[in-house]
Amino acid sequence: MRALLTLIGLLAVLTLDSPEASAQTPRVFCGTYDEITSVLVDRLGEERTGWGLGPDNRLVEVYNSRETGAWAIIVTEPNGTTCLVMAGDYWQNLTLPVTGNPL
Repeated sequence: MRALLTLIGLLAVLTLDSPEASAQTPRVFCGTYDEITSVLVDRLGEERTGWGLGPDNRLVEVYNSRETGAWAIIVTEPNGTTCLVMAGDYWQNLTLPVTGNPL
């Protein structure tokens, strides 16, 4: 939880709070790819452990820390804007079974 609070605090300086935002509106933090990933990697010790393409060619990435269990999901738009859309604790990496024909 400490890592999550640190991440939210650090990313808060990257964005401006909308006056219309209510306490019930989920927070999404956006910035450049380098700004967002620098916080995750350099400050929180997370590493990218997965990625995929979402709708409209959005790059979706999962970062996590093996030491703390903290995790984050970021989405990068085709125009280069990157947003932290979700983060939490207690991440567990799963071992996926091998599929396809054996070599």
